[in-house]
Amino acid sequence: MLFRAFSCDSITVPACSLHNTSRSDQDQTIIAGFIKSLASGNYSLSPDVQKAIAYEKNKSTFDTTKKTAQLKPLFRRSRGSLKRMPKLSYISFNLKDWICQITSGLIFDATHNYDPSIDWQDVFIHDPNWYSAPQKRLSKTEVIRLTKEKLALTELYEKSLNWLNGWSSHPNPYPSDIYRFYIAFSDNSIFFKHVFYNSFVWYIGFQCSENTHKSLNYKIVSANGS
Repeated sequence: MLFRAFSCDSITVPACSLHNTSRSDQDQTIIAGFIKSLASGNYSLSPDVQKAIAYEKNKSTFDTTKKTAQLKPLFRRSRGSLKRMPKLSYISFNLKDWICQITSGLIFDATHNYDPSIDWQDVFIHDPNWYSAPQKRLSKTEVIRLTKEKLALTELYEKSLNWLNGWSSHPNPYPSDIYRFYIAFSDNSIFFKHVFYNSFVWYIGFQCSENTHKSLNYKIVSANGS
C-alpha cells in the first residue's frame, strides 16, 4: 500500500492468506494517518511524497479510516501561536506491532529463515516524530518534556551507531522518499531505522542469533557494493 501510486516491485515474504489479508485494514489506517498528518501542515514535501498524498486522498478507502486515523490537536489548550500548529494523527492500531512486522519481513528477505531467538515482545522501539497518545492531548509542559527526551535519545542513536543503507526491491526499486531503511550492527544486536515519507522515523533494536547477524551483514555489504 505504501507504493501503490508508483510502478515498482515489492519485497515480499511468505504468509498464509488469512494473516496476509487480515493486515489490510491496519495498513490502510496507518498509511492514512501518515498522509493526513502531512497534508494538515504547511510542509516542504518532495514530488514523490506529494504524488502519494494525492493518490491516497482520491481513494475511496481513504474515507473509511475516519474513525481509526483521526486528526487531533497535540496540545490540551491551544492559545495564541499554538492554534496554528498542525494537527497530528491518532491511529487506533499498534504501531509498534506494525514496525516489528516490517522489520521481521526484511530480516526474512535477507536470511530466508525464521530466527526464534528474536523476542519481538522485548524489542526496543524509539519514535522521535510520533506522540503515542495525542487523542487525550498534552499540556505544553508535557510536550516540551517529551520532545526533549525524544531529541536526546535520537541524538544518542545517530551519534553512537554506524548506519548503513538498507536494500530495496529488485529490479524496480521503490521510491526512497516514500520508504527507506538503515541498519547498524553492535555485537549480537541489530538496529533498524525506518523512514516513511521523509518524515516519520522509527528505531528498533533487538538481539538475534549469530547466523542472522552474519546474513544481515552480508546482505548489507552486497547492497552497498563493498
